[in-house]
Amino acid sequence: MKKIIFCFLFVSSFCFASFLKENVEKYQHELGDVVWVKDDKFPRFNITIYFGQGAVLDDQSSYGATQASLDLITAGTKKMNQAAIHEFFDFYGAETSSYVTHEYSQFQFSGLLKDLDPITAKVCELFKEASYPEAEIKNHVNKLKSKLNNLTSNHAALAERTFRYVLMGQTPYKYPAEGKLNSLSKINSKNLQSTLKTLKGSYKRFYLSGPKEIKDSMNLLKNCEFTPGQKIKHTNIVQSKNVPGIYFLKAPNANQVQIRLGRLLTQDESKKEDTLMSVAADYLGGGFTAKLMQELRVKRGLTYSVGAHVSPQASYGRAGISTFTKNETLGETIQLIQTILKDSGDEKKLAKDDVEHVKKYVKGSFPFTFESLSAFLSQLIILDHREVGYEGIEKFVEEVDDIDVKNLSTKIEAIFNPDQLVIVLVGDESVLKQVESLKPVTKLNLADIL
Repeated sequence: MKKIIFCFLFVSSFCFASFLKENVEKYQHELGDVVWVKDDKFPRFNITIYFGQGAVLDDQSSYGATQASLDLITAGTKKMNQAAIHEFFDFYGAETSSYVTHEYSQFQFSGLLKDLDPITAKVCELFKEASYPEAEIKNHVNKLKSKLNNLTSNHAALAERTFRYVLMGQTPYKYPAEGKLNSLSKINSKNLQSTLKTLKGSYKRFYLSGPKEIKDSMNLLKNCEFTPGQKIKHTNIVQSKNVPGIYFLKAPNANQVQIRLGRLLTQDESKKEDTLMSVAADYLGGGFTAKLMQELRVKRGLTYSVGAHVSPQASYGRAGISTFTKNETLGETIQLIQTILKDSGDEKKLAKDDVEHVKKYVKGSFPFTFESLSAFLSQLIILDHREVGYEGIEKFVEEVDDIDVKNLSTKIEAIFNPDQLVIVLVGDESVLKQVESLKPVTKLNLADIL
């Protein structure tokens, strides 16, 4: 990772292309594809196992099972209970974690290179013999239920969950990967073992980071009883566009209203012009000098923070704007956001100086996305998942340089056209009178969200 330090000092496409060529190696193994990131600064290793199956596996009787199958893989085996397993990893200073989306899942473990053999052997033992004790499942489910029930007092988190529910309502990804209140109780040892078996037989990719000795781990991972699986062909899951309108979830007695605007992107939209999409989001809400922040907070004091994002996946993408305001200023805030979006999508109203400013901001902040090894690996995983290659990293700087007023305004108009966005509000019902004339209002049921 030494060359990354140089990239901070001299940002160029050549710098990142050179780093990838010298430090990232791809090769095939009988268990699946392998990506090795050379990192010999410290005698440590990190292994991330990518499974080409995600929470879309879960049916109505087991939403949350995929995530639970990996979260609880250390809960016990026939030979060891949870306490003994945790004591083992603590003894070696090893760490494990998991991450599940609808499209894919991953399990990560790390430790000192000298302990690679026993740590990997224990991980394989868990994948072969995880028994998922019912008592541990019950504890896990109770914690998740408590977390979901507490969302009613965390309006920002509740708004994020509601926003996803509205955007994904017409897709197989309607329900969250972590599960719902009425599905968590249906998770049991049998369906967790079945889910783990499916993951073990799915397509896998292995991300190794550390000195060259880490490559030996692939032979150790043969003991996990993984079987090669076929890659899933990700098809466009956007059957119909979101219906523009206002979707409201009641939070009684709230003195602020959470605001989310956005829409789904089709597979074609989310695979085109990654850099331009990223700059479009940063122009609108990528930092303190972004357009929405300057207009909403600095000039008018309508909010404390506002952000914008474009998040592409393999089958779809999401574009969104997130903020909040006082109850009495909701109407003003919504109308101002819509005006800013329309003006930003108009080549005649988009100032060249503003475009040059955001380009400098994006190029200056880009190297920090690789500041840590974990962040760098996350970038590689999502790029591989989307099957778009690493060219975006190599060419990012020159692609930013090619952006001008015309193509940026065109992209903002295409993605953030206010006439195509849904608006999600979480707050007191009294605020609706300020916005009900703007778009049709649909009131949501909390039970559907949780």
